[in-house]
Amino acid sequence: MGDRVWVSSIFVNIEIGFKQGTHSKFFGDDWNPASFDIPVEPDEVYSALRRYRCGFALNREDFPEAEAVFDPGRFKKQREIFYVGPFLAVKGEFAKELAGIDLGNGGLIPFTIYATDRITPLQEEFFVLSIGNQKNTFNSERSQNVRKLGVDKNSGHQFWAINGWFKDGEIAVSAEALAGPDLWIEETVNNKLFISNRCAEAIHRVGLSGAFELRECTVL
Repeated sequence: MGDRVWVSSIFVNIEIGFKQGTHSKFFGDDWNPASFDIPVEPDEVYSALRRYRCGFALNREDFPEAEAVFDPGRFKKQREIFYVGPFLAVKGEFAKELAGIDLGNGGLIPFTIYATDRITPLQEEFFVLSIGNQKNTFNSERSQNVRKLGVDKNSGHQFWAINGWFKDGEIAVSAEALAGPDLWIEETVNNKLFISNRCAEAIHRVGLSGAFELRECTVL
């Protein structure tokens, strides 16, 4: 894995999910409207998203069943990481890179994107990115540019938010972060994705560093 750890702000990078020209179908529901307006998802989708952002492994039925193009021009501008509904998805060289690293209880879940007729599947391979991993290595005392959120009633853990203007070296994790999966959520940190150096190198190779907005952590 290497001896470096990175934190990503991809969950708050609006450019990743901005007007992609596709719409989603969730299991048991009709297609979302073919519109650039943000759809009102079924309650179970929001519940699954909360678990997703906390690093819990989800079932296949929690993710979109399929996606369809409604604006081909916008769709052609889609990068190798994008959104299906509210979940991250990947394709192309980045999908191949991720297939070669340790995704732990997460993984790449194949799904179909259809043409505008919602019948003809596109030939390219697409995958939902299941995160599915948690670690508890964040060190709040040695971190900067963080603030307290609420306390979890079940675990008693204090939750933390990282300010948007944080810099390299300001977020501290213990050396235990170097072990285990290459992609994970820290149990006590809100809305950030943590990444091993091996995964960060893959992100750099495919030119997605800006999309992930990576900042290096201090490893204690």
